[in-house]
Amino acid sequence: MDQRFLVLAIVVVPVLSVCLGFTVHYAIRPLIESLLDAIDDLGKIAAGPRDEGEVARLQAEVGALRAEVSRMREASSNDAALIGTGDGHQLPPGAA
Repeated sequence: MDQRFLVLAIVVVPVLSVCLGFTVHYAIRPLIESLLDAIDDLGKIAAGPRDEGEVARLQAEVGALRAEVSRMREASSNDAALIGTGDGHQLPPGAA
């Protein structure tokens, strides 16, 4: 056998295989794990609420928020009527 082939077989091949192992372990493996986690999270997001209780709770919360906004608009128009602007969006000059 040629001496170059022995150097290649004994030194270079194990060194390259160790480098390839480190590359796979420290570079490719975390990338694959993060991609798999992202795919798993997409599945959870696409599924949406899992039970009817959660949907009912969210609907009740939306209803409560709409009622609160309605009360805030009414209070704003009452404040505007007391101030005298009529639209609730502006204060008269010098009032602030």
